[in-house]
Amino acid sequence: MLNNQSNIIMQINRSTFGILFYFNTSKTKKSGKCPIVGRITADGKNTSFSTGLGISPEQWDAKSELVVGKSKEVSSINQQIEKYQREIEEHYKTLVNDNGYVTNRQKTGTASYIPLLDIPKQILERYKDSEFAGTEGRVFKLQHHVCVNWQLKRLAKATNIDKRLTFHMSRFTFATTVCLTQEVPIESLSQMMGHLSTKTTQIYAEVTKTKIDEDMTNLAKTIEGKFDLSDVPTKKLIRKVVFNNE
Repeated sequence: MLNNQSNIIMQINRSTFGILFYFNTSKTKKSGKCPIVGRITADGKNTSFSTGLGISPEQWDAKSELVVGKSKEVSSINQQIEKYQREIEEHYKTLVNDNGYVTNRQKTGTASYIPLLDIPKQILERYKDSEFAGTEGRVFKLQHHVCVNWQLKRLAKATNIDKRLTFHMSRFTFATTVCLTQEVPIESLSQMMGHLSTKTTQIYAEVTKTKIDEDMTNLAKTIEGKFDLSDVPTKKLIRKVVFNNE
């Protein structure tokens, strides 16, 4: 049995995680059965998924989140729920143990798994027990993006950065400079960014192409006049030389 494990919030690598199973009465079938739905929660945000299972409302035990009964069908359904529970928990633990961080994008309500590179891990390690550390599994204290941008402005001034830093710029830089220009597949990036579709992520790819065109234009201006083809033999002369050599 699950021992009500789905009500336990596990804290791993400073992110919160939980699993809940329930039946959805809004989609009751003609047979009277309701679909059993799973809900994964990360950092207070959740994403639901269909289990493909269905039961009558009176068969469901909300406390244990299992079906009541001793028939083969009930046993099979409960085994499937327990299997979902085990696999999701193991998958989550594996992701986190591989130096990843599981978060949830509020804008789209989708869970994201982001493997951490060395620099982010060093930052988390430096501030994990500081006054800036968050609570309830959060890495940092949550702030409104306006406040974050204000702090970034102060940071830029203190470090003599002549560009306007914003919170969104960090996502933009991660998507383009860190990932796409280093040949990270757009499908993987889409998952890390918490996008519902790769079409949204494609915007970053288009920006990267524009940046490449811009860089090549600048390169052309830089090397203009530094190379001269006036001493290169013409096509007719090359043919003549080859013919005479034969």
